Amino acid sequence: MARPAYRPSLEEIRKVEVLVAAGWGERDIAEVLEMARETLRKHFGRQLQQGSLKCRAQVLQSLHASATSYGNISAKKMWLDLMAAAASRSSEAEQEPALEPLRLVAGDR
Repeated sequence: MARPAYRPSLEEIRKVEVLVAAGWGERDIAEVLEMARETLRKHFGRQLQQGSLKCRAQVLQSLHASATSYGNISAKKMWLDLMAAAASRSSEAEQEPALEPLRLVAGDR
């Protein structure tokens, strides 16, 4: 009789996402889940690649909810700082890069 196919639980999926976001490597995550690294890669490939992004998005959603609710001044300030930083990066990306002046290189005439 064949062994049933492995199906990761939601708890295991979330655990991998959190550990990836915390900077853990595959070897340590596989050890915590008590599986081989190859098994981890096979069944948790997406979480290994995108887990950090998903966790950051969840934290930002939570921060936004706290910032837009009454009374959480620290969250409001942090959210405003994040929005200002994003606006600054956006305006820098829209500016055309300045052309560098031509320079003569030794032997170039």
